[in-house]
Amino acid sequence: MHDFNDCLLVSGLEDPGYCGEPFMWADNHMSQRIDRALSNSKLFDLFDPIKVTNLTRLCSDHCPILVQMSNKILIILKVALNS
Repeated sequence: MHDFNDCLLVSGLEDPGYCGEPFMWADNHMSQRIDRALSNSKLFDLFDPIKVTNLTRLCSDHCPILVQMSNKILIILKVALNS
């Protein structure tokens, strides 16, 4: 996690926080917040306020993320591809 936080700092990305489900991924008895929305300061300036909502997991082991930006809505779905 330390390397991830260093990468965010160097790249100028920030986690805008979230509401909703606290854990984005679950497998058996383990849950973690491994998926997240990130933004830089330019996006915050253009689309303030930004609201991130972690939605309820339905058919995947990952939760969808809803990002609302000043009356504009993007839905980010992570799709797992099995090779």
